[in-house]
Amino acid sequence: MRESVAELSRASGVARFTISKALNGEAWPDLLTLANLERALETDLWPGREA
Repeated sequence: MRESVAELSRASGVARFTISKALNGEAWPDLLTLANLERALETDLWPGREA
């Protein structure tokens, strides 16, 4: 598991601001952002998606 938003940002290429807004429920990430986060976290973030 990533230790911080900054680490996840570096690993995914997604801005810290964007990650923070999504985590706080202040913004919905687009599909490219979700894909980058999924790749960095090595997990699915899209609910109900079939593998």
